[in-house]
Amino acid sequence: MILAGLVGIYIVYKLLLGLISTVLSLVLPLAIVLGVGYVIYLAIDRKAIGGGRRRFLP
Repeated sequence: MILAGLVGIYIVYKLLLGLISTVLSLVLPLAIVLGVGYVIYLAIDRKAIGGGRRRFLP
């Protein structure tokens, strides 16, 4: 009974590690791409013509 419990715990542990590694392999590249895209967006937004505040006289 104890041996079956240990084998069950080992199988669940391996399944959880596989699931976590799969999720990280999908999320990490997506986060990197989104981070680079955001930095590029900020760089373009600051250099855009008319991107700054304009103060109009009444």
